[in-house]
Amino acid sequence: MQEEQQNPTLGPEQGPQQSEQQQLQRHAFGFGFYLKPRLSELIQWAQSSRETSNFTYDLTNLNLSQLAGWVNVIASCTLEQANQWIHELRHDDALRHHLNQLTANSDSAITADLNMGYGRRLGWYALVRALKPRTVVETGVDKGLGSCVLAAALLRNRAEGHPGRYFGTDINP
Repeated sequence: MQEEQQNPTLGPEQGPQQSEQQQLQRHAFGFGFYLKPRLSELIQWAQSSRETSNFTYDLTNLNLSQLAGWVNVIASCTLEQANQWIHELRHDDALRHHLNQLTANSDSAITADLNMGYGRRLGWYALVRALKPRTVVETGVDKGLGSCVLAAALLRNRAEGHPGRYFGTDINP
């Protein structure tokens, strides 16, 4: 018992004590491994984007493939169909023009980007195209980009004989 009191066991939250040099090395490793690669992305985004909420972004080719695979599994459609619907939205010039006009003429034009990337909304679009729901409900509409994407999918479904309705709500009027 006397020996235990002289050499108390450190709890897992404390761990062994590190020297100042070891702490600096860990900070340098953390910065180099986690932060440095993202720092240039952060600076580029801060200089090129006006977004302050509901950030928009483009997906990499790998992310697009993964998203198509996800839609394929969730909606029980073919991978080719999932890719086709994602491509359909990404290359819808009429919708892009409409969104740019709405954004440029809106009260939030100063905090929104033109030619914004759809990001995760590509998956929403593809799911609505695949599942052909009669009703789509969106909570957290924000500026309405997702609303327009969902409505575009519903309109295309309607043109193919599968009508559906959209309902959106947000706590910010």
